[in-house]
Parts: sequence; structure tokens; C-alpha cells
Amino acid sequence: MSPSDVKASAEAFCRSYGEAIDLTNQEGASAEAIATALVGHYSPKYISFNHGHTITASDDPNFWQAGVVKYLQTFQKTGLGWKMKLQNYRVEVLSGSAAACHLTWEILPAKGDGWSWTNLYGWRDGDMTSPNGSKGAFEYSVSDNETEELLKRVPGFMELYA
Repeated sequence: MSPSDVKASAEAFCRSYGEAIDLTNQEGASAEAIATALVGHYSPKYISFNHGHTITASDDPNFWQAGVVKYLQTFQKTGLGWKMKLQNYRVEVLSGSAAACHLTWEILPAKGDGWSWTNLYGWRDGDMTSPNGSKGAFEYSVSDNETEELLKRVPGFMELYA
């Protein structure tokens, strides 16, 4: 792919992921439905990096689905709710088939002021297609900023999630 094709494909994929998180704003959306839409953007070998910790999928094909459902339910348990949206994104082409995607998210909590953070996602062109029809998949994410901003507001969040 040309650099402009990689950029266009990765940008479409970022928008598709944003559409998946938009489900958090739909009345009656379940954690399971939201997780399915989000996880549909992950490659089968997706890796999550967070403050030096690495999470990789187990042999269980529902590993990421179950984890995202639990994560969303923890947002509900804390009283924040899970209303979020993609605020912005920036794509850097890395090769003829890969890009670094900087996605800025915003949470609109049920109580208190909202906030935003930027996560890094590694996108790769490939055979996978997201639920919204965009081609490729996220191979990894770095979510240090997400956790830092969340823990400023809910210090015990990770203990509730564990």
C-alpha cells in the first residue's frame, strides 16, 4: 500500500473504533454489545501495554470480550457510567502496512466533570475486517494515559476491576 492508502485505511479504522465506542451513548446498550463492537477491532494476537504490564490473550477465544465487559461494568460500579466518545485521532504511517494511531477519548461521567486521554494503538492492514467494515486490526495498545487519568479520579478503580 502507498503511504496515503495506509493513512486513509488507518483513519477509517479509527473512525470505526469511534463508532464502536459510540454505543456507550445509546440508551439500553449492554456491556456485552459494546465489548463485541470494540473487540471486533482487535487482531487475534492483540496485546495491551499499561505502565510496564503486558496483557496478551489466553487460549480462550472470549478473553478480550470478557475483559472489556468486566472493565465496562467496573465503570458502572464506580458510578462513573460508561458514556465515552472519540474526541480526536492522529495517524502516523509506519510502513506499507502499519500505522500508529493516537486516539483521544473523552468520558462524560454520570457524576463530576468529564476528562480526556490519548491512547496509542498499532494498526496493521490485513485480512481482518471490523464490525463496521473497515479493513485491518489493532495489534496493540498503550493505555498508560487512560489509567493515569482514571486513577486520579477513582484511586481504587484497578482493585475493583481485578
